[in-house]
Amino acid sequence: MSYIGFSEVKFTPNIESVPMGGYAPTRYSTGVHDDLYARAIYFSNGTEEIIIISVEVVCIFYKFVQRMRRKISKQTGVKPKNILISAHHNHSGPDTLGLFDIKGFFTPTFNLEMMTQIELKIVRSAILAKKNAEPGKIGLEKQQFEKRVMLNRRDPQKDTKFDLSVLRVNSDNGEMRGLLTNYACHATTLPRDNTLLTGEFPGYLVRRIKQLTNNKVFSMYTNGPCGDLNPNLYPENEPFHLITKERISKSSYGEFNRLGNYKTTMRIGYSLGEGALEIAKMIKCSKIDDIKVVSEIINVPLKDMMEDNSRKSIMRHISFKFKKLLITTLLNYNRSNMSYVSFIKIGGNWYFQTELQAIKINDILILSIPGELFVDLGKKLISKSPIKKTFIIELGNDWIGYLYPPEEYFIGGYETGIVSFSPVAGIYVYNQMLNLLNQFK
Repeated sequence: MSYIGFSEVKFTPNIESVPMGGYAPTRYSTGVHDDLYARAIYFSNGTEEIIIISVEVVCIFYKFVQRMRRKISKQTGVKPKNILISAHHNHSGPDTLGLFDIKGFFTPTFNLEMMTQIELKIVRSAILAKKNAEPGKIGLEKQQFEKRVMLNRRDPQKDTKFDLSVLRVNSDNGEMRGLLTNYACHATTLPRDNTLLTGEFPGYLVRRIKQLTNNKVFSMYTNGPCGDLNPNLYPENEPFHLITKERISKSSYGEFNRLGNYKTTMRIGYSLGEGALEIAKMIKCSKIDDIKVVSEIINVPLKDMMEDNSRKSIMRHISFKFKKLLITTLLNYNRSNMSYVSFIKIGGNWYFQTELQAIKINDILILSIPGELFVDLGKKLISKSPIKKTFIIELGNDWIGYLYPPEEYFIGGYETGIVSFSPVAGIYVYNQMLNLLNQFK
């Protein structure tokens, strides 16, 4: 017998003003636009159990994930490696990293009281999901989403379409009970001067599905490989060839920034939610027969890539060496928020330790990536999967910065700078995930 359970637990911080994540310098909240939630789905085929959790925060460090997994496992019996805790990368939620302000790299500014409150609610969401489990069936379909709701900020003229993946849960009598929607887009529809806590466009997506199903269907969102993908804040009728990189970069604090508002947030969230419901109509569900979870702890080398012997390449290498020295010095003295990143030293070399995870449920494969994966790497991984119905959940179980192809490092950009610990991390994670995929052939 297969069992599936859902839960939705509100975790809106009860602290009057909290640091908000995603932009520098750090902002502090002045109120709440809509409540924040941790949502969980529990799956069981009678012998194996899985819990997938989605949280409306910017990111969560591996150290916190490990602690929450232990607590969840102790109270539910679900193996720690069978628990996936992911973040929406919500730039209008609490700062759960403490690294979005330069001060966080040098002094311990992290709000542990706030994080403890959020952790308790995440753990509770997992416990309730198992407690609420009932007999059920699942199915998944993927369809390219045609509406231009997002763009590639590094190259807006690229094809910006991506699959909308929808996992449907039915009761035994065929009635739809829940949906898990996966898409690839930064949760940054609102400008950096927004100081109201909100679930951003994923929150609107969730609410739209509930509205259109008379609150009878549970809804949850997870983010796909969106490292270089931003919401398209321009009107839907804006000619796409006019949206250039120069136009976006010049208007970061002007035109483009002003287009980010709650009306735009709702438009994008509602559009994706309505699209998910249309896909859900086509999904055929079956009981859960097969569950397989493969995970691997990996040590990502803290090292550079050299393109050539040009002056530009040498200067980039010097910059990386300085950043590495700064990071490792701060770690040695444990005097900053950097101490929450899982750096380790092996044989005189520095690495950061993280985890890759792959979850197979029947003919569905879910890949958990611990950083902000560029879309080209994500699409390549999905194309290499031996299972057709594969989708990626990024920011799964950790945040290790941006994960990009080597050619993007040589192009440059802020993604390859301070928010990138290691230039080789993207290709290293990609290759290690390919090894995991081999176990499903």
